[in-house]
Amino acid sequence: MRQAIEMLMDIVEAMVADGDLHNLQIELLGVWLAENADPAQVWPASTVSSAIETVLVDGHVSEEERAYLMTTLRQLAFGEFAFKRLGCM
Repeated sequence: MRQAIEMLMDIVEAMVADGDLHNLQIELLGVWLAENADPAQVWPASTVSSAIETVLVDGHVSEEERAYLMTTLRQLAFGEFAFKRLGCM
């Protein structure tokens, strides 16, 4: 499971690197989470999963939803979890 979480965090970091979230990236993240249901139940993947579900619930990604998702993903990619992942804490 740890390997799947690491892979997810690599995906998240790549997604937020350029500051833009495109619909295809969001959809692919949703597919990855669906295909990795067990890790998606464990933090931090559960946070990503919840955010994706919220954003994709109506099948349309509004700019507000995109901003919410970007904020959530950035917090995970560059926040305390990222420092722990790098062994800085």
